[in-house]
Amino acid sequence: MAGTRVETIADKLADVIAATDTQDLLASTRAATTVHALDTLGCALAAYGLGRATFVREAYAGRQVSGPATAIGTAYGLPATWR
Repeated sequence: MAGTRVETIADKLADVIAATDTQDLLASTRAATTVHALDTLGCALAAYGLGRATFVREAYAGRQVSGPATAIGTAYGLPATWR
């Protein structure tokens, strides 16, 4: 159903991170995770700054869509494939 709030990837990631005891991870895993998390955040911010997220929101604006995918700045599900 269009407009239905779905749990975003960010929500799911936050839940996993909050439940993780970093003491259970190797030091090398903690370091690599930090680098990858920062890289992912940088890519997301760059995509937002370049209007990529805006493009997706505008492309689906007014359409009755739903699905398992998310886009930055949306509170509803999007199809996982482009049609």
